[in-house]
Amino acid sequence: MWMREGFRNGLWAGVLLLGLGSAPAQAKKALLKPVFQAGQIYRYSSTTEVTMRLPTETGAETAERRVTMEQIARLEVRTGTTEGEVEITASTEALKVHISGGGETLAFDSTDKTTPPTPLGAHFAAAEHRRLRLLLGADGKVRRAEEFGDAAPVSVIAGLPQFGPDELKQIILSAVAPFSTDAVEEGDRWKLKGRRSLGDLGEMDFNLSYRFADTAFDEGEKCAVVTFTGGLTGDLAVGGEAPATPEEKTPPAKGPNLGITSQKIEGRLHFDLKHRVVRASEQTVALTVQTPDSSRPDGKMPLQVEQKLTLKLLSLEPFEPAS
Repeated sequence: MWMREGFRNGLWAGVLLLGLGSAPAQAKKALLKPVFQAGQIYRYSSTTEVTMRLPTETGAETAERRVTMEQIARLEVRTGTTEGEVEITASTEALKVHISGGGETLAFDSTDKTTPPTPLGAHFAAAEHRRLRLLLGADGKVRRAEEFGDAAPVSVIAGLPQFGPDELKQIILSAVAPFSTDAVEEGDRWKLKGRRSLGDLGEMDFNLSYRFADTAFDEGEKCAVVTFTGGLTGDLAVGGEAPATPEEKTPPAKGPNLGITSQKIEGRLHFDLKHRVVRASEQTVALTVQTPDSSRPDGKMPLQVEQKLTLKLLSLEPFEPAS
């Protein structure tokens, strides 16, 4: 039985919001603060690999569910109405999804135009029709976010994850998250901790340790190499309010919360010193998720989750906004 869509999306959102780190510093100390430059198009490749291990009876083989999602996102950046603000128009150029478990395998590739239309294809193809317009303040906080786009295929398969504006938003926020409140230089170590909101999904406490480890060249550009480790805890809702059916006047009530504890978070990234942008990042996370289970005495079932997130800047090009 597939994990509910709301839980999986919430889990990925929590992981993504941990903050991919970065650190620019040359011969002197510098504040580590990525910035989206107006008049530029950023194209990112984001790959998320999730393995979920379900507890079984003693001696039985562990049940696994694997989900891999590869997304290519296009971010067009324009000047906002207030100084320091930028408006980002985000869209999905390509999407690949592979889901396996319980003896079943489901796959989707938006770049494969030879495959006949299927309900599965219609479900995932909606991502290419759903766009996001986001206003980002100079402090890296979202001022406004709205979904738009042309008519999208109807999602018809319950229990499968959907992709669209939420994933685009997480890519944006991960790429601009500040990684130091003070100026640092190569060899410095520092920590960040706090609480981040995930909207209707809930909030997560994070505690991360960073190190400006080295400098290296990536695609010909000098980059700061930053490593990070840490953890997060908190509760995420099983799902936000589901849309009301035609027979219902109001949406169903929200589901119960999932207690999440991160046993391990570690990763590294390359930060482009010249363009002030994350060029590459990898992070791995080991999570224990307490999911509702009425058949157990404590009403909870521990779910072991391993996740790997890879972010890669494919291109950075100027553009002329339409007048």
